[in-house]
Amino acid sequence: MPAVVQGVVRSQLGHAPIGDATVTVIAGGKPIASTRTDAEGRYRMADLTAGGATVAVSAASFVPAAAIVQLSENAVLRQDLTLTGTSSLSGIVHVAGQPWADAMVALVDSTGTVLHFAPTGSDGRYVFTAVPDGDYTVTAFTPAAADHRLRITSGVEYQRDISFGRQNVSTPVVRSTDGIVRRAGLK
Repeated sequence: MPAVVQGVVRSQLGHAPIGDATVTVIAGGKPIASTRTDAEGRYRMADLTAGGATVAVSAASFVPAAAIVQLSENAVLRQDLTLTGTSSLSGIVHVAGQPWADAMVALVDSTGTVLHFAPTGSDGRYVFTAVPDGDYTVTAFTPAAADHRLRITSGVEYQRDISFGRQNVSTPVVRSTDGIVRRAGLK
């Protein structure tokens, strides 16, 4: 009997099974088998050649993941995989009630690491895609600057507008679409 690999693909948040994920076995740098998970997140690939391989999985709204495995002749290897969900985050930067073009918006994780920068367009709009679950601060750099903290949960599209009361104000008001008003002091 050739080697077999099987398992379940789950979401990191809540450990829910992920259906319709693509699971691929890669050996020698080339894909040798591929399948999709069922509604319960299960997959199974048989008739594989024994040896070292990588089991990779991808699904819409999730960060891809992979595991290095050793496939054995006449054996079934169970390899469960966990994916981290992603979401999108967008909004509009306003200064003195007007959309602000050419502002720079930073997405900062809970450790203080800047993950991404996004410029605003002529309409003041910024967009971050494929944002993993977690706690973030969004900072807009305009004539004044403001921080806005939020929690991202996969599968949800977020919109957070950032507004400044007047241009060059030293303590801008940050209003979000969830109604929370925060003040961010500047040095």
